[in-house]
Amino acid sequence: RILYLSSVEGGEIYVMDADGSNPVNLTRTPGLDDVPVWSPDMSRVAFYSDRDDDWEIYSMRADGSDQINLTNHPALDAFPAWSPDGEKIAFYSHRDGDWEIYSMRADGSDVRRLTFSPDFDGYPDWSPDGSRILFHSHRDAGNGEIYVMNADGSVPTRLTFDPGEDTDPAWSPDGQWIVFNSDRDGDHEIYVMPAPGPQEQMEAEPSLVKLTDNEVGDIEPDWWCTPLEGEAS
Repeated sequence: RILYLSSVEGGEIYVMDADGSNPVNLTRTPGLDDVPVWSPDMSRVAFYSDRDDDWEIYSMRADGSDQINLTNHPALDAFPAWSPDGEKIAFYSHRDGDWEIYSMRADGSDVRRLTFSPDFDGYPDWSPDGSRILFHSHRDAGNGEIYVMNADGSVPTRLTFDPGEDTDPAWSPDGQWIVFNSDRDGDHEIYVMPAPGPQEQMEAEPSLVKLTDNEVGDIEPDWWCTPLEGEAS
């Protein structure tokens, strides 16, 4: 099944079958609901919403029931990302005066701040083994770069070194590659690079592969696993 956001009824989260049939509105609230993401076992959906007058992270069952405010904080909380085991959710928040990345248990408890930078940190993405988190930050050069840190926030390491804006990082399912978008060539295009080892410190960019090359913006890349021939999907 496919989750998506639609403005048909004012910014709601829907689910539909993979062939586009049977669309169902899951949220049905007067607020704007955004960035829905499946839990790894697809039993729940995390998203953020302004239904309570500021952005909060919510969780609901796959059928739209049991909608729970997980963050319940007066500051803005956005962009949830599930850990591979479904036990934690990373997100970014303005609760300490600037945008930082936090993690919490899937029930909203045990909130922990992971980044400590006076500049923007956001767009977290867990590695497939749950040991590291990719993120986007303006901390070193004022422009957006891609970083990786351990899941507890330690050893933040810069991965891109370009005056352009690099953002929206995502791990490949095998953890060997990182995809992101960048405007380094004048407009946003999709790039891929090899993922560094757990203890590897970067002083320059690895070799990049530019996947798109056109005159319009290409953004928000993600990976999709397709079954091998003869395997069930």
